[in-house]
Amino acid sequence: MAASRRGTGLAKLSRPRFYEAVERERLFALLDAQRQHRVMLIAAPPGAGKTTPRRQLSRKPQAARHLVSGGRRRRRRVHLLLLPRSGRARAARARRRRSPPLPLLTPEYLPDLPGFSRRFFRELFVRMGEPATLVFDNFQEADENSPLHAALIAGLEEVPEGVRVFLVSRHPPPDRYARLAANRAMGLVDWEQIKLTPDEAMEVLSTVRIDVDAAVAGTLHARSGGWAAGLILLAEHLRRGSSIAEHDDPDSLTQVFAYFAGQLFDQASGDERHMLMQMSFLPGVRESHAVALTGREEAGSLLETLYRRHLFTDRRRADENIYTFHALFRAFLEHRAQSDLNVAEQQTANRLAAALLEQSGQPDAAMPLHLRAKDYEAAEQLVFSHAAPLIGQGRWKVVVEWIESLPSERVDANAWLLHWLGTAQIGVNLPEARAVLERAYLQAVEHDDALCQVQVAAGMVEAYFLEYSIFTPLDKWILVLERMFEDGFRFPTLEAELRSQSALLVSATYRQPDHSHIERCAARVTELLHTEVDINQRVSAGTHLCLYGSFTGHLGESQRAAHLIAPLLADPAVTIFRKIFGWAVIGWYTCNVSDFALGDRTIAANEAIAREDGVHVAERFACIIGYFIDMDRRETDAGRRRIERFEQIMIASQPTKRPRW
Repeated sequence: MAASRRGTGLAKLSRPRFYEAVERERLFALLDAQRQHRVMLIAAPPGAGKTTPRRQLSRKPQAARHLVSGGRRRRRRVHLLLLPRSGRARAARARRRRSPPLPLLTPEYLPDLPGFSRRFFRELFVRMGEPATLVFDNFQEADENSPLHAALIAGLEEVPEGVRVFLVSRHPPPDRYARLAANRAMGLVDWEQIKLTPDEAMEVLSTVRIDVDAAVAGTLHARSGGWAAGLILLAEHLRRGSSIAEHDDPDSLTQVFAYFAGQLFDQASGDERHMLMQMSFLPGVRESHAVALTGREEAGSLLETLYRRHLFTDRRRADENIYTFHALFRAFLEHRAQSDLNVAEQQTANRLAAALLEQSGQPDAAMPLHLRAKDYEAAEQLVFSHAAPLIGQGRWKVVVEWIESLPSERVDANAWLLHWLGTAQIGVNLPEARAVLERAYLQAVEHDDALCQVQVAAGMVEAYFLEYSIFTPLDKWILVLERMFEDGFRFPTLEAELRSQSALLVSATYRQPDHSHIERCAARVTELLHTEVDINQRVSAGTHLCLYGSFTGHLGESQRAAHLIAPLLADPAVTIFRKIFGWAVIGWYTCNVSDFALGDRTIAANEAIAREDGVHVAERFACIIGYFIDMDRRETDAGRRRIERFEQIMIASQPTKRPRW
């Protein structure tokens, strides 16, 4: 991901700009009348205008997006738009505000997802300030059984005065949200309220330069059923000289496709049709990407014309114009591309679009194109390029879904795919992770891939260490890790080397403290801690180095490691588990040297994590370290209270069923 990270996926985070749009005061008044509700759900079918902000047609979310984009600008507001399956909104806003990013949903938070959500939204609303508006668009994309809903409902309980939250969906809400609405905890604006009135339809027709009398406007309104997309389709056909008598009420997706074909697509020139089909391969089209994908300079002008004529094309501005087709229009264009473009043209468009998406930092959008084109080699390279950072961001499930979307026979025969599939599950399903890593190791042995063998072994060490139960299986993986010292062995990156060196260091510390390479590993880990390697990898390796020193009597090593990693633990990029374990290991070192000041600091740090982040394993560590420090101080009563508190935590944290993901 060395290329630009801005990508078209960030377009909806910028304030939209609109062209000759209609203000629907009726909907503004409807929302104003429900201001007692801090949460509003706006539900209407495709084509009602939910992706059209502020002044655009139909205004199903106009009322919501009026607030998001500034509306009538009666007062200044802070706005944030969140889109399903996009992790960019949080990071983009944090960069703009120069504040630490909000916490990532890493596996250690999964046992208490509502608790994480409450803390997340509480902090988010503080950062947004007041007044502010938060909009969740395309809300219908979340599966009804998804744990997202439990998390979101918990977060919605934290909405403060001065902030309004809008859920914008194509469908009515799941039952649990309907109950919120029935209990007046949430307002609801539905399709019946959002449909265009005859007067609003007349206003819309004026924006598309259709000069009709009230009777014709009334007929178009009736035929469209108050559906904005249908009204525009009918108006476009009428503008081109067809008879109004030719139209029927468009009430199904098949008929919508027919409308698009008859009133827009088939009447375009052959070159225009070809460009539109090619551009449908992109979820959002930059002007430069349109030219690159079609090979025609006029592609940008075609998009601008569609936008200015309100023909199901939206425009936003980042570093250049970015156009998005209405979801139904893009679906139609994709449908026509499959039937009208030959196989070679489809393959070329797929490859070019995927490459453009990768270059603009959108691997999530590129992967489906690779899969659709059956370009499995490109899909595998995408996994190899992005698996490590995605797992580091807590997006392990994306890696699992990518790999499981590939043909199983390819996955089973590829050691590196199995390695990443197993590594992605280490934090959430240890037995499955180890089973997959074992398969990866067998494939790596069969293909004599020493690097993969070593990396699999490092993953196995991480899995056993995370479980912290039985360490005898590490003996096998210590032998594998020793391959890194063979002549000619090279690591591709410093991150890969640090991961492997620290894995051998910690596994030998627990199982073979007299290992011939252990001091060599310790020295190399110390060197690598001073490089610009990923901060989580440095914290993990520094923790292992500190353990090595404490367990083997090399307390000078522990001291150096503790003072190296303690400052890193304040970095918001460090995952919560590594913070907890890092403080715990430093605390264990302080018990060995009676450094009460540093020990108290480690106890306070883990108690704060338990209190503020809700990860109560941190308090367990605080109790254990605190007990030993209390005993060292001869404060037996305090130590007894630590043990009692530890027992209470253990009883309260009996295993519960984790959310299904």
